[in-house]
Amino acid sequence: MSKKKRIMHSLTLKEISGVGSPAQEGARVLLMKHADSDPLSDALDFAKGDGEPSHTRAEYEDAMLDIAKSEAREGEATAIAFARLVDEGDERISALYLAARAVEDAERARVHAEHFAAVDSGEFGAELAKRADAKLGIMARMEKIAADSRQDGESDAAAFARAMDSDATMQHLYQQYREL
Repeated sequence: MSKKKRIMHSLTLKEISGVGSPAQEGARVLLMKHADSDPLSDALDFAKGDGEPSHTRAEYEDAMLDIAKSEAREGEATAIAFARLVDEGDERISALYLAARAVEDAERARVHAEHFAAVDSGEFGAELAKRADAKLGIMARMEKIAADSRQDGESDAAAFARAMDSDATMQHLYQQYREL
């Protein structure tokens, strides 16, 4: 009777040693070494055709916002700085966008596969409606916060952008919206 194979996919090694006589003949080990990279470096490599994105869409988006915050001119909202950088063709923003889009496309393909399986099993409608309702509710709350904080002469979009920059509740709601 043969034993069932056990394959380990994730493990942390603190030390590796070689031996003259193996404890388990025929056993194979594959070790891969990977240096952690920040989302920007990873995205720039991906944009050059080196490898695949290794961060989440949210991490790439956060990196874009961090760049916009650091590049914002005096009195310029992060959202406006971001739009300016996009208009100027900033290489960092473009690379991060491409990587985020690739991750989003892969996630969309995975979700579609799950949804097709759910359709086949009859579970599709209820879950989709629940997520859509939650997203609509969050967006309505965000729009109300922006409208309530709107200043004289300020457009709805400017009030929304300012609230996204300065209001912790808006930032928390946006994070929830992205996670749905």
